[in-house]
Amino acid sequence: MLGGSVWIALIRFAVSFAGVILLFSRMSESRFEGKITVLCYGCFSAVVIALGCIWYVVDWESCVRIVAIAMYMLFFVFAIFMSKDSVYLSIYKLALTFYLMAVFLVGGLETAVIFFHRNVWADIITRILLILLMTVIMEKKLKDPIKGFSDYVENEVDRFSVSAMIISILFGIGFILNPNVREATPFRLYQIITNFILTGTLQFLMFRFYLHVGREKEYEKENQLMQMNHRLLERQLEILEESVESSRRLRHDVRHHNAVIAEYVRRG
Repeated sequence: MLGGSVWIALIRFAVSFAGVILLFSRMSESRFEGKITVLCYGCFSAVVIALGCIWYVVDWESCVRIVAIAMYMLFFVFAIFMSKDSVYLSIYKLALTFYLMAVFLVGGLETAVIFFHRNVWADIITRILLILLMTVIMEKKLKDPIKGFSDYVENEVDRFSVSAMIISILFGIGFILNPNVREATPFRLYQIITNFILTGTLQFLMFRFYLHVGREKEYEKENQLMQMNHRLLERQLEILEESVESSRRLRHDVRHHNAVIAEYVRRG
């Protein structure tokens, strides 16, 4: 953290919490209606942020070290309760959300340190811009694929694969947000950027892979349905041909029967 008054801490907490909620809500569907969801998230955020600010005033040093972990562990539990997805899928989406959180946290801090001489407002404004940018991209480009990916994960992915994906994200976040590393050297910045790229690329590849697997399964099911419909149509045509042949024999028998009756009538 770059320090500052409790009001600065309040703004930082509010921006970061709002960003996490906004990003998670783009990935996961709530089990409640819109107004109830907004009310629940709003009340929860207000309580957690207020407790964080009190902690900041009472014991600044311990707050700086572990307040983020405490706040987001509470959000972790609350978000699983709010999400309509299964538990393991919610955990994976939360891990992705925390990865994106690390992006805007580190992006804000490093921008302020490198370009603005540790200016607090540069950190806050950069966080807001990164959150808005990621939200717009997810809303415009990734909302439907993420929904489809969620359905495929529910049906196709085993728990071990999801666990491996979650652990890889958490390792990346743990390295990036390591509180024991305080120096801002070019090599440290290179490590952070490389870690972001590798972790993000791995998740993107897994996302594309399971999206492809899920779509292949859908195509296979559609192909099976088409084959069943084709067989059903063939059977209906066979029944129709049998019906036509039966009608033809019936007409022949009726004509023969009428001819016999006509001959009997003619002979009296």
